[in-house]
Amino acid sequence: VQQLIADGFDLRYLVEETLLENDSMKLILEQYRAIQNVTVRVIPRIPLYCIISDKEAQISFLDMNGKIDYSVFFTSEDDQFIQWCSDLFESFWERGDHLSAHTLKKANKTDKEGRE
Repeated sequence: VQQLIADGFDLRYLVEETLLENDSMKLILEQYRAIQNVTVRVIPRIPLYCIISDKEAQISFLDMNGKIDYSVFFTSEDDQFIQWCSDLFESFWERGDHLSAHTLKKANKTDKEGRE
C-alpha cells in the first residue's frame, strides 16, 4: 500500500465506524488523511471486504456469525465482475462520511465516555 501511495495511485478506503474505536487504526487513518492521493470515508456498517484494481477484483462477505471470512472470497479478472464490484463499492462509498478531524474527535469523545 505504501508503494502504491508513493507511486501516486489514488486510493480510497471505506472503513466501518467501529474501527475508529481502535487507537492504532485511528493513528493510521489520521496519517492517510494527510496524504493527498488517499481518501477515507466512514460508514456505520460494511457487510463485505473488497479490493478493486483496473485488472482484478476480490470480494468477501459476512459469514454466519456476521464476521468477514477472509479465507472465502471471490476473485476475477473479468471486466463485468470488476464493474459489478466497483458499482457495489460506489454504492457504499456514496453513503459514507468523509473522515475529518471532527469524525476522529467524535470517536475520541465516545472512547472517553465509555471508559468513565
